[in-house]
Amino acid sequence: MAEDWFVRSADGERGPFQFSELMDLIHSGRVGAENEVKCTLEGRWIRADSIQSQAAVGAAEVEALRIRQESMAVQQTGEVTRPSRLTLFLEEIRERLEPRIVWPVVIVSGWLLINYFVLQALHPYQAERDYLKQLEWVRDDLQHYKEAGITGAKWEDFADKTLDVVQPIVRRLESNAGAEYPVRQHLLWAGRDCIIPALQEPANLNEELEQRLQQHLNFAASLLEQQPES
Repeated sequence: MAEDWFVRSADGERGPFQFSELMDLIHSGRVGAENEVKCTLEGRWIRADSIQSQAAVGAAEVEALRIRQESMAVQQTGEVTRPSRLTLFLEEIRERLEPRIVWPVVIVSGWLLINYFVLQALHPYQAERDYLKQLEWVRDDLQHYKEAGITGAKWEDFADKTLDVVQPIVRRLESNAGAEYPVRQHLLWAGRDCIIPALQEPANLNEELEQRLQQHLNFAASLLEQQPES
């Protein structure tokens, strides 16, 4: 949509100009940054460098200028005015600039997705190996705290920090553990059915639970040993 632009300087007002003509005048220095410009006779005067910067940057700055213009209108009139033609024009600039932001996001997201699947193909059981190591560390800590007879506030602090590690692992394992993925199933049983109950209530950490935990971890480790490293 074509709009008429006007320039105000010490020599008076000039115009109308098309937007492209106005930008040429600004870039050539014939309109200084301190001069004021406005869109249509009904528009409000703003500094020329504001328009120049909005043409060079993205949609976020255009939106900021729009909000600033509306705020100025409220301060001057004491009421919210209807959108001016300048506001509508800036909205159009913002809409035209937004697609330029979308494509880089799409490209980067696609690149990350491809890399994820490539890593999965090269290291298909890396996540499970990481989960096993973390659950083994937690098992060792549980045994240490039990043998040391630690209870009360110290145990609660240990349990809270350890649950922050174990619960996200359990949630990820729950998404596809099962008969088709026995490694993940045993890791899930170890984390959800053994470690979490022991952390929530130290009395649950009895010999029978320790044996079940160790069996699940051993099964998972044995299955992972049968899989290639890469």
